[in-house]
Amino acid sequence: MHTFESTQAHILSYLEKVCGTMPQMSDSLALIGIDSVAMAELTFDFEKQFAFKVTDEILDIETVEELVRYVFENQGGSQKA
Repeated sequence: MHTFESTQAHILSYLEKVCGTMPQMSDSLALIGIDSVAMAELTFDFEKQFAFKVTDEILDIETVEELVRYVFENQGGSQKA
């Protein structure tokens, strides 16, 4: 089972590869360059990497922190940060 910290580290590393810079948890996804096309690719990758079905709720996510929490909570993680 993934911890919140391991999920966070994985997502930050992924976003760094996509965006070319290490994002902060408070960064807006739009600010770091995650547009609708990038979000679609990210959704596909996260479904494979974290073994869960991404729902339309992901479209409401605005920050890196919200994204980490969404993935952590939906991959079945029960440990809280």
